[in-house]
Amino acid sequence: MKNKILLYNGKIFTKNGIDKDNTAIQIKGNKIERIGSDDELKQIINSNIKTIDLEGKVVFPGFIDTHFHLSEWAKRKKMVNLDNFNSLEDVLIHLQKNIPAGEWYFGGGWNHNDWKEDRLPNMNDLLFIKNKKVILFSKDFHSAWINDPVLDLFDTKELVHFIQKKMIETNNLKQITGIIKEEAIDKLINPLIKEIESPIFDDPKEYFEELNKVGLTSIHTIETFKDYQKYKELYQNIYKRGPRLGFLIYERDKEQIFRKRIKTGNGGNWFKYLGLKIILDGALGSQSAWMREPYENKFDDVGINFYDDETLEKIVEEAELNENSIAIHAIGDKALEQLLNVFEKYNLSRKSQYRIEHAQIIPPDLFEKIKLLRPKLSMNPSHIFADIKIANKHWGDRSRYAYRFRSLLNENIPFSFGSDAPVEKINPWKGIRAAVQRQSNNGESWYPEEKITLTEAINAYTINGAKISNEDDVKGKLSSGYLADLFVASENPYEIDIDDIENIESLLTIIDGNIVYNKL
Repeated sequence: MKNKILLYNGKIFTKNGIDKDNTAIQIKGNKIERIGSDDELKQIINSNIKTIDLEGKVVFPGFIDTHFHLSEWAKRKKMVNLDNFNSLEDVLIHLQKNIPAGEWYFGGGWNHNDWKEDRLPNMNDLLFIKNKKVILFSKDFHSAWINDPVLDLFDTKELVHFIQKKMIETNNLKQITGIIKEEAIDKLINPLIKEIESPIFDDPKEYFEELNKVGLTSIHTIETFKDYQKYKELYQNIYKRGPRLGFLIYERDKEQIFRKRIKTGNGGNWFKYLGLKIILDGALGSQSAWMREPYENKFDDVGINFYDDETLEKIVEEAELNENSIAIHAIGDKALEQLLNVFEKYNLSRKSQYRIEHAQIIPPDLFEKIKLLRPKLSMNPSHIFADIKIANKHWGDRSRYAYRFRSLLNENIPFSFGSDAPVEKINPWKGIRAAVQRQSNNGESWYPEEKITLTEAINAYTINGAKISNEDDVKGKLSSGYLADLFVASENPYEIDIDDIENIESLLTIIDGNIVYNKL
């Protein structure tokens, strides 16, 4: 007999806000069977149904995070955390207090844009760490800070190559400083640590429970092919499953995808392949996003691009031939221009969908192209809190075209939201607050004309999250026949101050009709 659950005496979120007429949800097996009033649904109560009094709390569709790095997030949790420091001095004190055993010292989360010293760190700052190889990733994962023992492991020819490509920082004396960026991380650092497996495969329960606590029932995770296979094996055991997983695999692993004839849409409701992830440029925090015009006061520095047009077109053609959709990372406006030009060229012939990750800055002419081409967008509002200061400093007046949520909705161009964890916290309410407020941590209002409403922001984490993967017919909203993925919020977000919204937690999370977290 299928499990039956009746949730009653609650409030139900719809894409238009709180449903004023219905207060109860009946779940049968892994689907929502019926939604109605308490009086209507309580008539079916019997010994075979589990009843839960919601005590007036709001039920939401399970949140869907459409840009997540699950394996890296789990790894970061085991690293020394260097986030939220106001100075390099404080970071160094923290590093000194947390030196681990063993030959390696890993850390992550540093952001020099927040430091009073207003400079990048360097290898000399790490001389106090003896007999260890140090790799410390920046908050955006687009830079790494290393020490001399790690530098000694690199091939000299590759060092010269990446210095010429401006992916290894040097000082005025042409000496390597210890800051490695972008492709150089992939080619030089990742091979050193590739055998360090994500701890999520050893004990997934503790990590999945953190997702349950914030109401996440589906995530789109960006992974290597190797880790994709590990998750596939993990999810064969129904007792080790966490959220529903959609996979974007890095384009560098495309040959393995094509050889095994894996196509977009392969898999089921629990485990689905979504396509190839292509990275066109860097990030704002590392000043490596590819821009049309130089960064403010940087003269000729326009960031970093990874592909010329011919190479990108070839990748798009190859993906189409192998029935693979593509998701393209584009933060800078030049990167966005490049991919839109390629999309425009292939728009009429492509069968597979394409989506843009981040789309952080959209100037007017490119906005017109997005209106015409209507690609799917996965955006990251949580970055706003940190990016206001950085964007104002490095993009200047161009920041007017950053995070254009209201402009997109005014043109009926939907977008989904993702945390970009571990770059940001996994809590969807942080992103929702950022999209609604558009304020820095000191209260500065940032282009408030691009604010959206609370309901619109929640939709970006629910129904729009399902639309981007073509699953809005089975999840993303509370409706009869939809998968029973939902959570009960500890507070009604419509009744509390927006500043307090990040404190909301799940009291009850249900995935596939099963209670996976319960604090009611």
